[in-house]
Amino acid sequence: MSPSRVRFSSILFWGGVWGLAEASLGYLLHLMPGMISGAFMFPIGLFCMTKAARQGQAGDVFGVALVAAAIKSVNLFLPHLTPVSTLHPMIAILLQSAFGYAFIQGLRRNVSPFLLVPAAVIGWRVAFVGIQLLSASIRGIDGGSFVLTALPKMAVGSLIDMGVIALWMAFAARQEEKPLVVRLSVSTLVVCLAIISQGTIALAG
Repeated sequence: MSPSRVRFSSILFWGGVWGLAEASLGYLLHLMPGMISGAFMFPIGLFCMTKAARQGQAGDVFGVALVAAAIKSVNLFLPHLTPVSTLHPMIAILLQSAFGYAFIQGLRRNVSPFLLVPAAVIGWRVAFVGIQLLSASIRGIDGGSFVLTALPKMAVGSLIDMGVIALWMAFAARQEEKPLVVRLSVSTLVVCLAIISQGTIALAG
């Protein structure tokens, strides 16, 4: 395949993997206790974005996030789900791509991971809480009680995510990185599987 085709296929593939993880593992995690229900998904997204960026350019993380968010948008067509319950996860994915981009650029400039990991993990969560607080105020929900509920969950989720990312980076440092070239047909299949999974799980839930 041509370099541009390889890059496009990589974006599609890793966006599909992220979307599939959001549809399956993300659904299962939301059934867990509130303190950990939002954990683990940022490390998975960051892993997918990092893989795509190594195959192409750092800016490819935004393409990966757009694919994952587009898969999540399937829920907008399901009448039993409110738009907010779908739009918030989509916004979270896009916010994660912004901080994922900063994380990857920081690594390329040899910024210490001890600074990058907490900054990325806490940064996107703080930004997302701000978005949720704005959304709550628009919908007439008391912002003070919302923040009191969100902060403990954010703290626990951040600690879990930082631990997962640290373990992943420590493991990756011991392994030889090999480029993964995925055929466009395989990438398309993964995206289709993610879309079907998202719609099926949302309907069943």
